[in-house]
Amino acid sequence: MEYVVQGIVQKNFPQFSEAHVATIQHQYSDISETKSEIVNLGVIQENPATARRTLEILKYLHKYVPIGQNGHPYPILCHGDQLSVERMVEAKLSMAFSEDEADQLTGLIPRPQGFHKRCIVLQDSMNMLFSGSTVGDKGSLFHIKNRFGFRTVKKKISDCVNSVVDFFNFVTEGSVCMIVCNILDINNIDMNSDVIPEDENERQEMFKDICKSVVRLIWPHIDMKSIQQAAEGNVIQDSDSDDDRQYLDDTILYWNDQTQDELEETLPYYDEDSDDEFDLPEVVDQNSGDSVFKYSCSMLWRGLLHMVQTNAERHNNGDQLMSDWRLDMVSRYSKIVGSVGKALEDILQVNVIQDYIPHASSSDGSSKAKLKKFIEEYGVEELFVDKGEERHHTGFQDFKHNISVKNPEKLNARLNKYVKALENEEFLYN
Repeated sequence: MEYVVQGIVQKNFPQFSEAHVATIQHQYSDISETKSEIVNLGVIQENPATARRTLEILKYLHKYVPIGQNGHPYPILCHGDQLSVERMVEAKLSMAFSEDEADQLTGLIPRPQGFHKRCIVLQDSMNMLFSGSTVGDKGSLFHIKNRFGFRTVKKKISDCVNSVVDFFNFVTEGSVCMIVCNILDINNIDMNSDVIPEDENERQEMFKDICKSVVRLIWPHIDMKSIQQAAEGNVIQDSDSDDDRQYLDDTILYWNDQTQDELEETLPYYDEDSDDEFDLPEVVDQNSGDSVFKYSCSMLWRGLLHMVQTNAERHNNGDQLMSDWRLDMVSRYSKIVGSVGKALEDILQVNVIQDYIPHASSSDGSSKAKLKKFIEEYGVEELFVDKGEERHHTGFQDFKHNISVKNPEKLNARLNKYVKALENEEFLYN
């Protein structure tokens, strides 16, 4: 995440234009930089909405799976959304006992596509931060949208994915530049700061320290207690709860019509029945400190997070992609249901924290004129200064900027179900 900030600062601050931003390298970097040869296999006249038709699609695709010298096929990923992956797994299971290895569809590996996951996480960000009730509150996403003319941005991102991505990138770059201006004690990005040393080495060190400071400022609180509860799977359910006591055993892996009632309270998808422009979050305790600061930090954190994940895909960085999925499992899927084994605590302490601070590159960016206007508009609001006093955007009185498992017992049940599905897949591929 520091690399994202470094790229933004280097691009927008003249005194740091010569600063060195480390490039992200991994074992497949050289191969990934070469241009791929794309072959169009045509349109398959089958409906992927059923497992039977999905099986026909996989049979067609299997003809193009390359065979190694040892006679075994190379593993080839088949991407799709969650439902498509479910049907591909079911189709492969139906052919698992075929005598002919080719009929077993070996070599085709069903996996969810990163784009679909990123859209879901982006929708979560809009659900969390974008509210019409804040139309008059400076520094809120809704106010920024109106002030800078992002008219095509809506809360339901499926109608405007690219517009929402551009919007978040602009807000993220503007927020980073605003924090750096405050650190350097300058009014805008085109001004020179007296605190920046002339020596090249000292300037490079200051450049790194500033970028680290930005990341540390907006780093969320990690609720290790809830994660540990989820990992141990021994959360005691309230005896007065009206929830179904059998949900720990009956949690299903994929969404269908029968599970709509069970999951609708935990799935953070966009609610089509909600008011897109003026949906009011629940009002809670107002004595919660500086919620504007927490909201602003969360807004910037999630913007940087989206940049990190996008660039990991662009650079074919498998290790970073795995780190993305681990974080999203806790921060996003915890809203659905809780965790398996002691591993979750290790995921947050090792895989997430260690991976996210240093990795990723900068975004495509926004024009400097708009960024300057952004800083002029919101710099005086001190959005990233914790005043310790009661401040909040309308409807965000008790806003929390943290990573926690909302329903540990439910996530435990869901991931236990995933384990069973993975065992089925392991049977298919081994």
